[in-house]
Amino acid sequence: MCSNAAPPTELARDFYYLSQFGFTKAPVTVGGGEEKLRRFAAALCNVSGADGEVSEEEMGFIMGYCASKGYPQSIMNDIPGMCRAAETKSREDVLKETKELLTLGSLKNAGRQIIYDGIRAASRDGLDGKERAAIESVAKELGVEEDTLSKIYDLVDQENSLRAGRIKLLFPDGHPCLP
Repeated sequence: MCSNAAPPTELARDFYYLSQFGFTKAPVTVGGGEEKLRRFAAALCNVSGADGEVSEEEMGFIMGYCASKGYPQSIMNDIPGMCRAAETKSREDVLKETKELLTLGSLKNAGRQIIYDGIRAASRDGLDGKERAAIESVAKELGVEEDTLSKIYDLVDQENSLRAGRIKLLFPDGHPCLP
């Protein structure tokens, strides 16, 4: 991780990559810069909006996710609008944007992560059939095989179960600072 003299946003970003992937520092962005980050955020909004609504829980996940990865404030400011726009997009629009997403730098190789994070975002208020259908379409567009998609769904379920177990073990009577 970066030194403790680094700005809090860099510390948070590096901590995210350490806790999620074991990387000691965030990967360097190669090709696409802010536009790549914007489109990744839009992809999460698009999957979450496939049922016609991006809930507060879904938008909160997307905002927190992007903030923890150190996304620029300009993108953070745009996320609510991206979420609203996603609520009215057709599946064809989402797939067209997905194709464009694949042209930017390292996102060419990020299909599985986009699907993983899209499932996590969309499932914050329960995964709707339309959201599942959108995830399956986007996965196909990104070249993620059905077997791999099934494993990603299973991984998200396992992580949710593990988190629930951790909370129950560490805070059997609820967190002392939360109502």
